[in-house]
Order: sequence, then structure tokens, then C-alpha cells
Amino acid sequence: IYKEFYNHYNLDTSIEFQLIYRERTINFLKNVISAGENQKALDIGCGEGTYFSEFRKMGFDCYGIEPSPKSEIAKKKNPDAIISNEFFNNCDTNIFGTSFDVIMMNWVLEHIENIEDFFDKLKAYIKKGTTLFIQVPDLDYYIEHNMPLFYVHEHINYFSAQTLCLLLKRKGFKIIDVVQGDSPALLVAGEYMGIEQKIIVQNKDQIIRKKDFIVNNEALKAKVKKIISKNEKIIFYGIGLLSFWISDFCLSDKDKEKIVLLDDNSYYKGKMVPSFNKQLQFFPDGYDLEGYTVFITTSP
Repeated sequence: IYKEFYNHYNLDTSIEFQLIYRERTINFLKNVISAGENQKALDIGCGEGTYFSEFRKMGFDCYGIEPSPKSEIAKKKNPDAIISNEFFNNCDTNIFGTSFDVIMMNWVLEHIENIEDFFDKLKAYIKKGTTLFIQVPDLDYYIEHNMPLFYVHEHINYFSAQTLCLLLKRKGFKIIDVVQGDSPALLVAGEYMGIEQKIIVQNKDQIIRKKDFIVNNEALKAKVKKIISKNEKIIFYGIGLLSFWISDFCLSDKDKEKIVLLDDNSYYKGKMVPSFNKQLQFFPDGYDLEGYTVFITTSP
């Protein structure tokens, strides 16, 4: 999925995405870390190196790890940064041979299959006082606003502010700051203290809300399946979260064959859509929609 889908995944650079998240993320960074010379920042899952410029302004030397081909774009855009093209979880030792003052994981932790192994390997890169900055989808926000479409095919883990803070405390971090509730993204920063804690918390209210959320999710799946089974000419317009959610949870291979994938963003022209294993068609002027059922499948 990283070599194919993420090769043309543009959320780290798209104008629409950056309008929602970039300023918020940068403000959080500035509130959490202090500028200074001879400091090192590591961005795990750096994409095209979107935030290296901000770290440079604050006096940091920039390092990055990116498993997708976007690492080459990051190197061209940031010739002064040291960037490695590999999966962090595949690295048994510190590939840079140095510890870091700040480590950023922006839209990464939700993709990690083995969280325990990930944090065990992270120890080789941190020291007492290292600031860890994490941004992930906010499960509480999804539940609060009834947004099951944010369950997407490439996400393995989902966090609330409570569960992410508990994870960091358990791994030896002191929570510095949390921002939540104003968007579907959860921001958490912690300082490494080196003392791991064993914490177990059961929140009955959260468990009930999550069960209700799953029931609503299943009801929506059933409704979508019914619509698709009744119609033979279907267009998905805009390849966003909704299209992948429907593909993963509602469609048979036979269903996928009858669906036409359209988008008016020239960036995606001719791209393959992995969930459907078919090419995206560019939306031309005068496209004949007569007789089609059209799903608007852009991201929320």
C-alpha cells in the first residue's frame, strides 16, 4: 500500500488539507518546543518533508524517515536534511547514529501494526528530555460527531486523547500538552522522563459510546450495500475516504467492476486506485450522467 497508494497520496501537500491542519499543527509545535541552535529534529513518516522548513526556522537540523517514494521528493526539496527511505519498524538499530531533541510522528501511529515494537525501537533515538510530538485521527471526535467514514482502509489503530496519553505515560513520557475537540485530529506532546508506568483504566462511558458508534456504522454499511445492489450504473465522484470505506466494507468484486471512478482533480488523472484495482477517469466537460447513480465520495 505504501509503494502504490502512498506514491500519489497528496494529503501532506494538498491545499485543502493544509488549510485545515497546517497552521494548527505549526502553532502546536511552537507552543511545545523551544527554538535553539545545535538541536536535532526527526520526522518519522516525513512524506515530502512538509514541516522541515518550520524546524529549520527554529534552528533544528532536520532528519527524516519515509517508506514511500515521496522520500525522493523530500530530498530534492530539502537538500540540507538527512532522509532515509525505509520503514522505521524494519530498523533494528539507530540508522542515524544520534539521539534527537524532538521527534515528530504526524499521521503515523495509526498505521503502525505493532505499537510495542515501534516504541521499543524508538528508545534508540530518544534521550531524557526528548519531546515527542504526535498527531493522529481523534476517535472521540469521530464518535461525538457520528463520523464512521473516518474508519479508513490504511488505518490499523485508533486513539482517543485518553488512550494516547496512557500509552505515552506507560512508555516513560510526561504529557506536556493536548489539543482536541476542534477538528478530527488529535495533537499530543510528551517529554521523555525514562520512567515507564503500568496504567490500566476502564472507562465505561467510552465503551458504551464506542458500541453505539459501531452499531451506527453497521447500519450505514447495510444502507449503502442496498443502494449499490439495486443499481447497475454507478459513479463514484471524487476519490476520498468515502470511496475507500465503501470499497472495504460494502462491495464485492462484482460490485467494483460496475463502478466508474471519476475525479476533476488533474493531479489524479490516470492514477490507479488500489482498493478497486482500476484507473481513475478524469472528469471531462459534458460527461453523460444519464441513468447513473452518483456517489459523492470526496473526503469530508
